[in-house]
Amino acid sequence: MARKYQLPTQSAKDVASNVVAVASQERIDLNVVSRFCRKIAQSTLEFSEGVQITDNGFLILKSPFRENFVQSLLVYEYPFARFSAEETIAYTLPRHICWYLKSRRLDTVRERFVAEFNGPLMPAILRGNLQFWEGLVSEGGSFSVEPKKSGVPAIIAFQAVEGEPPSLALEIRGPAVANADATFRKTLLETALKEVIIATGLAKGGRGRPRIPGLPENLAHARDHRNLGKVAIAKEFCDCRQERHDRRCFDRLLKLADGFYASKRASVARELSKCQAKS
Repeated sequence: MARKYQLPTQSAKDVASNVVAVASQERIDLNVVSRFCRKIAQSTLEFSEGVQITDNGFLILKSPFRENFVQSLLVYEYPFARFSAEETIAYTLPRHICWYLKSRRLDTVRERFVAEFNGPLMPAILRGNLQFWEGLVSEGGSFSVEPKKSGVPAIIAFQAVEGEPPSLALEIRGPAVANADATFRKTLLETALKEVIIATGLAKGGRGRPRIPGLPENLAHARDHRNLGKVAIAKEFCDCRQERHDRRCFDRLLKLADGFYASKRASVARELSKCQAKS
């Protein structure tokens, strides 16, 4: 018989001290976590090289991802979510997988830099506190940060410059930048600027109608972790302004909650796809 789930009663301090110890175990018991955290962990199964969930509900982290994950866990604390150590691990898993895969992808690009230029490209003009991203410029001028794309290595640097007057500065550096063709330069500027806008969080990378930030996760958390019923969820989250919520309200909110888990799966799948070698 399945055990009835209850919210953790440990203090945030106690949970934080146990997270690394639990993550270091050979198997992590997902039978003791809420449905919310269990479904989040299950959304990572496509990352089979690093994650396995057994039929009896145990999470296994594989090397070298396991060691990387354990070393990074101390930055994850959710004192207001009432997560146990196992739930903290399950909740952070897809986020860390995406970070892990993105870092591996960037390392692949940097390896191409070293192989083709006998050293990394670095911003030349901009100094101080700046952000920069390695990428590849195609023959047509398109800039991409994906390692499986063909092209010549280049780098974008972006900086908010303090002074009189304050300004924003953008630098694109690499052998292909010398191409003076008007169409090439137009494409390069458009695609490079788009990458900067996405990388700095000013726009999302995918298509689709933008959603209210955090709402799908809050709905999934309320239903599957706090165990609220549909009436209580509608009372807390619905913005229809009706005195009584109806089936349309419930269906809309619960569909958004289900979409949260789908978005987790899609994020992991997207990063895995980006890491695949060009065929």
